[in-house]
Amino acid sequence: MEEKKLIIPDSHKIPEIKKINDEELKKKREEARKKAIERVRKQKKLKRQVIVESLTSSSEELLAAVEELSSSVEELSKSMMQITSGTEQISNSIHEIRAAIYQINKNSEGIRKSANEILYESDKSQVQILQTINSVEGLISSIKRTIEFNKETNNNIIGLKEKSEKIIEIINSVVLIADQTNLLSLNAAIEAARAEEYGVGFAVVAEEVRNLAEVSEVHAKNISTYVIELKKNMDFIMKSVEDLNHFFEIQGNLGKEISEYFNTLKSKFEEIKNNIQDEIKIINSFTDLSEKYLISAENVVSLSEQISKESEEISISLQEEERIFMDISHAAQNLVDISERILNSTEDKKSLELLSTSVDELFEIIEETYNGSENIKQHLSQLEKISSVFSEEMDNMNNLVNNFVEFSHKLQSMNKKDEEFLKETVEKVVKNQKKVNTLVENINITNTKFSKVYKNIKRISSNFRQIDKTILKMEKMSLQINMLAVNGFIEAARAGEYGKGFNVVSNDIRNLSINSEENLETIKDVLDEINEHLNKSEENTYENQKRAYSESLEATSTVFTLKEMERSLNELLEKYNIISHSISEIVIAIEQSRRAVEQAQSAVEESFASIEEASKASIEHEKGINEMLKVVKEIMDQSDDLQF
Repeated sequence: MEEKKLIIPDSHKIPEIKKINDEELKKKREEARKKAIERVRKQKKLKRQVIVESLTSSSEELLAAVEELSSSVEELSKSMMQITSGTEQISNSIHEIRAAIYQINKNSEGIRKSANEILYESDKSQVQILQTINSVEGLISSIKRTIEFNKETNNNIIGLKEKSEKIIEIINSVVLIADQTNLLSLNAAIEAARAEEYGVGFAVVAEEVRNLAEVSEVHAKNISTYVIELKKNMDFIMKSVEDLNHFFEIQGNLGKEISEYFNTLKSKFEEIKNNIQDEIKIINSFTDLSEKYLISAENVVSLSEQISKESEEISISLQEEERIFMDISHAAQNLVDISERILNSTEDKKSLELLSTSVDELFEIIEETYNGSENIKQHLSQLEKISSVFSEEMDNMNNLVNNFVEFSHKLQSMNKKDEEFLKETVEKVVKNQKKVNTLVENINITNTKFSKVYKNIKRISSNFRQIDKTILKMEKMSLQINMLAVNGFIEAARAGEYGKGFNVVSNDIRNLSINSEENLETIKDVLDEINEHLNKSEENTYENQKRAYSESLEATSTVFTLKEMERSLNELLEKYNIISHSISEIVIAIEQSRRAVEQAQSAVEESFASIEEASKASIEHEKGINEMLKVVKEIMDQSDDLQF
């Protein structure tokens, strides 16, 4: 390597060189200073450019964040609109529920009124049933007594027939005695003729005896004729009484059928009354349910209003957020503009002051946004709490509706069963009314038959009285014959030897007269017994006739009672029809209410979904605001950097 040589200047040239060097040095220093200043300026400009670019980027990022947040606000607003729409639908549903409750209460009151009227009418029907039972059982008892009386009458008539046979038997003896007396009177006449003038008086006696014997025989034969006729009447009476008893047995069985039915009906009406009382209890339960249902509905309205209020508050906050976001957008755009101005402006101080002011304003706006976000968050939290209570209240309403449905079905079933029973009862009461009418007709027929029997008994009594009178006449004749026999003894005594025959004949006549008297006395005793039987039969028949008349009146009264019962039952049916209609109205109202609850439930579920979506959107919204705060802090730092 070639060595460098040191060049030493001449001494006279040194000052000049020094002068040149100082100037150059000064110049160089100035140039160096300028270069340094330029370098610093360039470095500062570069740094500012970097900061401004970063500031611009942050501002643009802020704009993007605002746009994103605006989208979340839009989502939140949409959710709030859905919630508001849901609360309106809930309000409409509650309005329908109120109307349904009004219908339920109105018809429940109508059912309660009709049920109380049914209880009153049922009591009345029960009284009518008891009247019918007592009346029919009275008829049955009366019929039994009538049958017993008829049997007694029949036995009496049988006794009368037997006594009549005895009378005929005795009368035949009396006729025979009369014939014998008549023959003796002929013998007496023969004996008187033999005695010639001694027999004149005896002939008179014989003639008188013959006349009396003939008359007595006629009377005896008449009595036989009477008795034969009486036996025919007795046969008629016996046949009539037997027919009546058979007739009454049929009537008794008919009455028994009626009585058994109404006894069954009596217990059934107790069941109806119990059912009606149960229906009243159900209606009272309806009233309790309605009150609870209405309270629950009002609670839902109150909660719905709270949800609406919270939603409205959130919507107001969201509107404020939208306004703030517009301000942030303007502020962010302003920052971008200021950043460009800073890059291109020579008035750094003024631009930086403007930047600082804008950044401070932006921070204040962001803080306001944060506060608004916290407010929305609080309202959403309150919405979630209300929703939880709301859900419980809707479940309660669903349970109440289910109870309504259960009670209404039970009420419908009970009412339908009783209504069908009453329809059947009306038909049966009408049938029994016809049976009682038949009883009345038959009793009237028996009354006519009793009247005939009574007349026949009276006729028999009259005939027996006539026989009694005839017997009295015959007794007198027997007494006269006896007296004539005594006269015969006197004439025999007068005739002496010629009167021996008179004496024998008179004795025979007297004996026959005594026999006749004894027979007639026996007939009288029989007639006394007959009269006793006749009086009893007459009394029984008269009592039966009176009883039949009373039975007819009683049965007629029962017909009237049954007509009243038919009217009462038809009124009951009318009440049941009213209840059926009211129950149908209640069922319709319950169905409307159930649909309204379902609609409200659907609206609630949609609202809950919207609240849930809003909560999620709120979380994202909060994250966005936090990100925006972070960006704003970066912008503030960048702004601070630009100040130095």
